[in-house]
Amino acid sequence: MYETLLVLLLTAGLLGVMSSPRAPAAKLLTEQAFWPAWQRFWTAGCQLASHRRQVLYVAVDTARHQAIIRPVKRHAGPVPATLMTLPLPTSLHVAADFWATAISAHGWAPATTLEWYSRRTGLWWYQTFQLKGALTYVTFSETRRPEKHRTT
Repeated sequence: MYETLLVLLLTAGLLGVMSSPRAPAAKLLTEQAFWPAWQRFWTAGCQLASHRRQVLYVAVDTARHQAIIRPVKRHAGPVPATLMTLPLPTSLHVAADFWATAISAHGWAPATTLEWYSRRTGLWWYQTFQLKGALTYVTFSETRRPEKHRTT
């Protein structure tokens, strides 16, 4: 356990040293710490869908600063209870202000790229889901990608 913590601290330190001058390490740390938390949240959602053999709804709501996972509403009636929530850093928001997808009963999700914007650093973050949602890759840029390269 201590080895894992040491590796995480070293990685965070290196990211801080290697960050661009426009976005100091202190400003990026909160946002960079979010991505591993998101990965755990996403993976747990995929595993939960597979275990329950149930389609799950995943939504990112910038206005409420949270991501949620809940069963998909199938019929008229109340919205199913939320199974998991993840708070979002207040500086990050989804470019579309709201994003949603579904995780299949097999634990798979469609390949897509989720576009985030940081109000704190002015950076655009691109989170790409590949291999039926099993792999998440995060990059950032000081400029927004052209429209034809965005999928959100």
